[in-house]
Amino acid sequence: METVQQHHPDYDVVISYAGEDREYAEKLVNALQQESVSVFYDQQAIDRLAAQPLPETLRDIFENQGRYCVVFLSKHYLEKRWTREELKAALARVERTKAYVLPVVLDETVVPDQLTDIAFLNWKAHHAEKITEVLLKKLGRSYRWTEISVQAGKTKDPITFTDIGWIGDEGWLSVAFHIGGGYGPVGDGALLHTSDGGNSWHEIDKRLFPSRAGEFTWGPQGSRSYEWDEVGPIFAVTAYQRHGKPRPEIWIAASTGVYTSQDGGASWHMSTPGPDDDWRYAFFFNLASVEAFSEVYAVGWQGISHWSKAANQWNVQLPTFYYPISGIHVLGGSENRNVWAVGRAGEDETGNWGSDSHGAIYYLKPPDFTEWQRCDLSAIDFKKAQALSDIIMIDPDTVVAVGGQGIIVLGRRQKSERWDWSTPTSPTESDLYSLSLSPNALWAVGDRGVVLKSMDRGTTWETELIKQQSNGNKPVLRRTRFSGHQGWILGDGIVMRSAKL
Repeated sequence: METVQQHHPDYDVVISYAGEDREYAEKLVNALQQESVSVFYDQQAIDRLAAQPLPETLRDIFENQGRYCVVFLSKHYLEKRWTREELKAALARVERTKAYVLPVVLDETVVPDQLTDIAFLNWKAHHAEKITEVLLKKLGRSYRWTEISVQAGKTKDPITFTDIGWIGDEGWLSVAFHIGGGYGPVGDGALLHTSDGGNSWHEIDKRLFPSRAGEFTWGPQGSRSYEWDEVGPIFAVTAYQRHGKPRPEIWIAASTGVYTSQDGGASWHMSTPGPDDDWRYAFFFNLASVEAFSEVYAVGWQGISHWSKAANQWNVQLPTFYYPISGIHVLGGSENRNVWAVGRAGEDETGNWGSDSHGAIYYLKPPDFTEWQRCDLSAIDFKKAQALSDIIMIDPDTVVAVGGQGIIVLGRRQKSERWDWSTPTSPTESDLYSLSLSPNALWAVGDRGVVLKSMDRGTTWETELIKQQSNGNKPVLRRTRFSGHQGWILGDGIVMRSAKL
């Protein structure tokens, strides 16, 4: 991918056109924005341009504020003072960024001498769709990300899509409608099902979840009182097709416990004890399995809990209660497993406690796999309360974690079994919440619509896109999942799926 400029530009693409050619510009802008490409288009930037000295502002925008500049050449374009000034500014950038300008010829206009050495596109031959594809490749995109419409529940309140699991074209999508906190109701959620690859979804009847109802106080000696009357918000879902079984096995992590179905979601069983158990099995965020769910780890505000098929019971291996463990990952089988978790430290080296403590990485010690140790992250310069949210082990010698304020933590195993921890440069200061691995990249998503990727196993990172919705909002992206080249990004009111470029 071509090097653009040293500082981070405000826009992926800036568009220069004459007013008479606005219809062409609008078609391209619409096509680009559907692909979450950030565009400077003067008709959508009135607030930015208002009361500003236009010559200086436009010169800066067209020379410095885009990664690429599309110039709509026509007889009208070459006649206008402002467009000639915009072209002059863009060409000044070409001196340091050779592939910066992409001319699009709209009519029989002779291409100006300054552009004769630059390859151009012809609108009649290429149109908005082809030009969009060219720009996506120039921007280094690996996929086209398409937002799809998914309806859940009857509430008008914001919906958070939290996780997705697949067996072929059959999938399950978890949802949180209302998330309780502090005290009172734990909230409510839903689980959606598709059998056509995500083109249509329907909600699984929540009465199938044997959640019971009641009240509990938080922590073994907790004082905060909660109540529940359904499964509650569902934060994680995963599925597995067991050999010889006609229907998939499904596991979910919810605010009222961990549930499982052995028949593709037709019936459900509460795997954990209830929230009113002495150990308060509630407020789970994530889960991971060992060897086809012969063992399961679940994490959340309770800490880290473990279940084995052999014993058929749960135990809390690392209790926290007053600070969360948010991510868990397993690589390897029963005897050679590597199990990692992330969250907060509980009490960090500066004395901050609970939710004021900074991030921590936990590792399950072999060979008994019953004791969790907190990794030495003294080399990491954490800020106060800067938590870690997710973790993934790419191979036996490489671990990557992400968290608050854009932090990325990279772990490399040394020959002495010691781990070296570092923080690669992050292209964002937005909180990062989730990691996923595709065949050619490592992905992270987070706040303000940010989607990052690493093509070198977590060493360096770049922005794939900043998702902006039609209303101008940049949504919180909570989860990314890949199965081969099929990727999904989920968040507050949004579901996106990938198509390979």
